[in-house]
Amino acid sequence: MAAGATVIGSSLLSGCLGMLQGSDDDSNTDAPSLYRTKYDWCVPGDLEVDSVVGDTVLGRRDITERRSETREAIALSAETGSITWSYETERDVDHFTAVTVDDGIYLTRSGPQDGNGVVALNMDGTKRWIVNTAVGYERPRVANDTVYVADSRVYAFDVASGDLRWEYNLQGSRLSPTIVDVTDTVVVETGYTVLGLDPTAGTVRWEFETGDQVIGEVQLSDGISYVMTSDRIAASSDGAEQWRTEFDTTTAQTGESIVGTTSDRVFVFTSGDDGDAHQLQAFEVATGERSWTSEPIQPIVQPDFEWTPRTTVYGDIAYLGGETLRAIDATTGDELWQASVGDGPIKTLTVINNGAEADHTVFVQGGETQLATFTPDGEQTWSHSVNAPDRVSAIGEYVFVGTDNEICSLNRLEKS
Repeated sequence: MAAGATVIGSSLLSGCLGMLQGSDDDSNTDAPSLYRTKYDWCVPGDLEVDSVVGDTVLGRRDITERRSETREAIALSAETGSITWSYETERDVDHFTAVTVDDGIYLTRSGPQDGNGVVALNMDGTKRWIVNTAVGYERPRVANDTVYVADSRVYAFDVASGDLRWEYNLQGSRLSPTIVDVTDTVVVETGYTVLGLDPTAGTVRWEFETGDQVIGEVQLSDGISYVMTSDRIAASSDGAEQWRTEFDTTTAQTGESIVGTTSDRVFVFTSGDDGDAHQLQAFEVATGERSWTSEPIQPIVQPDFEWTPRTTVYGDIAYLGGETLRAIDATTGDELWQASVGDGPIKTLTVINNGAEADHTVFVQGGETQLATFTPDGEQTWSHSVNAPDRVSAIGEYVFVGTDNEICSLNRLEKS
């Protein structure tokens, strides 16, 4: 394929749509497994969906069968799955980050023979600009008409032209840096330090160091940086530590992730030294005092693999996905309700914002085959069966079900 955007019709879908017909007949064991369930559309290839903007699905697809070690950015119709455009760079690429959508589409690439760089596309898939520079594996941040990326340096590029506005040398950071957030400050985590950079000039406004403690995660909320290491959570305002609290030492808990924040609490998911006995811990944002700790949550063990229970916080509810889906009062830690989905356990857990401040939908995959949605008070509003996909995701009303060979879509508001 020639470099740049390629407009493609719906012909690639014809084979998939043909296989979709008669998909209720499970006697056809030669058919790809995904086609035994009715979908709105399917597209061949190893495709990862990143975003849905209006009626367009944006993502990335592996095209190694046509050219070794390369990927393409791709846009599809959310309604029909027809490919609107695809973009393949001039150089071999073995990794594209997830796309960031603002006034255009931004992603970073990495690959052999100077294949690293930042790519900016217009919304129709045409190239706006490319900057060939070393970048990390994190998606770009876009704010203040500027694209921010980080590797051994933090770079700021003009969104329209790609011109370099400034760069900041991280001076031998031992771990890959991450741009945590961009508001009135560019917050960067470098492994042992959190930096606050001026978004216009790139100068250092403040620093917060953790000593010999490797930073596991940083989240920003209401101007406060919450910094998690293996044994503690700390709060910093403009580099000044407000408080720090160790995790529950009675069960030798280790920090795994910051699940989320509310107006008065920050939530951390922890695990025991041997990777089991997970807990969700809630801390007061003003003082760091531990508000509550959940009962131990066991990891999900299957014959061939094991994975960590899913958890997220939205509004005043914490959701835990283990053998069942559980809703926890974020203020008290009390269980509100729980529900079983399919043959369990919960493999996917996503909260979908419905537009209003507290109005949301909880989307889950239970076991290998069952999809379902719930209201905040535990009412199941939708369910759908699929056939053992490799990955499932939900964005707005759309559900995407994929394997390494194809990705399919259905509108959960229209199918039951």
